[in-house]
Amino acid sequence: MQEQEQTVKLSKLEVWDSEGEKFIEVDMELTVNELVAAIIETSLGSETPSHALAHVLDYLGGGTKAYCSWGALCYKGDLETLIRHSAQMWYYQRPERRIRLLSVVERWRELEKKDWAASTAFGLFWPTHV
Repeated sequence: MQEQEQTVKLSKLEVWDSEGEKFIEVDMELTVNELVAAIIETSLGSETPSHALAHVLDYLGGGTKAYCSWGALCYKGDLETLIRHSAQMWYYQRPERRIRLLSVVERWRELEKKDWAASTAFGLFWPTHV
């Protein structure tokens, strides 16, 4: 099985109910690609596809530390919190937005393989791509 086809199961994520009145707990199962896109969206493009994938694979392998500036500053280096928060953000995305995010991340992944400088610039303009 390719790593992007694997799924990540997260239980007891706290999200707002549909009326926005209280928190409820939900279980989610995301593909690796979905979680990569969620991390990139949550980081507003500061994480590249390869770096977001490294976070997911570290998490799946039992890792606990997010070794990057975004992870250190926003999550105090706690990889599980970074993963869970990104999944929560994915939960709130409309289906058409999720499709768009996956498409843009795939294009960025291809760019990242070819041109590091262009890939870096792509991340700087993240919100304008989606």
